Amino acid sequence: MHAETSDDETMQQLRDEANRVGRPFSEAVDQILEPLERIRMLGPDVVVNEAEYTLEAVRQFEDSMAPSGDPFNAEGNLRVQRATFAAVARQVLIHPQEGITVVVSEE
Repeated sequence: MHAETSDDETMQQLRDEANRVGRPFSEAVDQILEPLERIRMLGPDVVVNEAEYTLEAVRQFEDSMAPSGDPFNAEGNLRVQRATFAAVARQVLIHPQEGITVVVSEE
């Protein structure tokens, strides 16, 4: 019985720690939403799509912080998506009238 109580206490401590660490991250995710709305208004669609994919990658990373999650895989996905968004945005700013094709190396 003591072992079960200890396991329950350990799991609760893990949940509490995940909530403590995750709270600032959730607030950071919320701060992404305002710029995303501006991107949606201004476009172009290729940038809007990449911004939304980036937000989804951030949310998946946030979910991966749960005790059963895989933060290493989610972090890698987020890094690749962030680089893709930056590349698309950069191309649109440099060549706003051209079609955009982006290839991002996984460095």
